[in-house]
Amino acid sequence: MFGSFQVGLWSETVGSYPYCGGALISYSLILTTAHCIKIHYGCTQFPLGTEFELMGETFNSLNVLIGAHDFTRNDGYEQLYTVQSAIVHPDFNFDKSVRGYDIAVLKLLSPITPSPAVRPICFPSSQTNLPRGYPCFFAGWGKMYTVWSLNMLVLPKLLQEGQVEMDLDAYCEVFDADYTSVRHSCIKSRYTNPCFGDSGGGIFCPSENNKWFWYGAICGGTFDCLGGWTVVNNFSSVHSWIRDSVLSLGL
Repeated sequence: MFGSFQVGLWSETVGSYPYCGGALISYSLILTTAHCIKIHYGCTQFPLGTEFELMGETFNSLNVLIGAHDFTRNDGYEQLYTVQSAIVHPDFNFDKSVRGYDIAVLKLLSPITPSPAVRPICFPSSQTNLPRGYPCFFAGWGKMYTVWSLNMLVLPKLLQEGQVEMDLDAYCEVFDADYTSVRHSCIKSRYTNPCFGDSGGGIFCPSENNKWFWYGAICGGTFDCLGGWTVVNNFSSVHSWIRDSVLSLGL
């Protein structure tokens, strides 16, 4: 269900699999976390607060996998697009991305071809505050345990989905000293939680009129992958910056 607006970041620098997630916000723009861009660049720093090109001879290209379910095969809807440029939040901290502002907007080299399997996600208002227990979902190709993996984390071929719910800030403050309720939200799940490779992916929540909206981006957590708490960069704290960046890049 969430594969229509959940995307995977693909970099040959990392490997032949979606190493991070993202959310489709228009047919040419992707929201993800800044630390996912950092993974692509390795030890090389990049500009903050201004648009910069991701294409060139120095690095392998960064691509976005869109409309995919099984990333190992093309079912007719899967599309791979090259990222042309990006804007990373000016207050992103290269050394401690968990401090907040771990957000980036990617612009594709060419617009996505619309299809039944691809549609952008809606935005909430800047004042969206969800109460404890509010149900939301995440999706991604992050690592997971299976009945046959012998207690080892494995990369799934199929896009996985999981339900989470909003929880008290205090639970995330226990394991994340840089957690702040101004910029973060704390979510929990009972049986599985976002794992390595799910970072950058969106938290998708249902509205009162049964439409899905993007609430935030996965940026960290306990990452035991067996259930627990995860830190999310919430939308409200970066609403104005995302709006200005989208207008700057163009829809």
